[in-house]
Amino acid sequence: MSNPPPPPAASRSRSPAPVYRRTPLRSACVQYDVKLGKVKENVAKVEEMTKWLTPGSLDLLVLPEMCLSGYIFPTPASIMPYLEPPRIGPTSLLARSLSTRLKCHVIAGYPERLEDVQESGVVSGEAGAQSEMSKAAGVGYNSALISSPSGEIVGNYRKTFLFDTDKNWARSGDGFKHFDLGGALGRVVVGICMGEAFLDMNPKDFVAPWDAFELANFVRDNAVDTLVVPHVPPHIPSPPTS
Repeated sequence: MSNPPPPPAASRSRSPAPVYRRTPLRSACVQYDVKLGKVKENVAKVEEMTKWLTPGSLDLLVLPEMCLSGYIFPTPASIMPYLEPPRIGPTSLLARSLSTRLKCHVIAGYPERLEDVQESGVVSGEAGAQSEMSKAAGVGYNSALISSPSGEIVGNYRKTFLFDTDKNWARSGDGFKHFDLGGALGRVVVGICMGEAFLDMNPKDFVAPWDAFELANFVRDNAVDTLVVPHVPPHIPSPPTS
């Protein structure tokens, strides 16, 4: 049997083969049916699902996109009760509790409140009901926070490429970023759900060039070690009962 022909010169790489990490990354993803608006119920679900994990057994625990609020909010007003500040909201408190107990990093998605948005949904400086301008601008971000093993919030990423459902209430973030967490995680990038996860399929808003690969190129160009993509679990209907 003859040997296969060599690949075309254009496809040959002159770069040395990558040296993969010597320390294995121990990670776990907590995926569950996030109940819309049921924050306490969702907290209890996460705590129940993670109670068997032992301290020091993981390097990273990942919770879903908007893991306590749920995802589908049709208007800015509908999500207002669930917007959170990044360091003292229920998602931050849960992530810090888990990371401290398990001695690992925790990444969790949440709807981040804008600093200038009041409880009523009115942007500071506006009078009366929420204006059309504030609706168009958005009242928050679809974000993900990072809690360290010591329970400190060491990173916060705001979703850059919004899906249509996000645009009902959210502003776009200011671009991809990386976090140098060290250890087995190394340099970490967070991408959130469909708009960013399917690097080889979906360009920004489905109008950018299909070969742009924005997030993939960012990961490559910044020598990223770990890419983490929280997303909303798909709804899987229960099987029919006989």
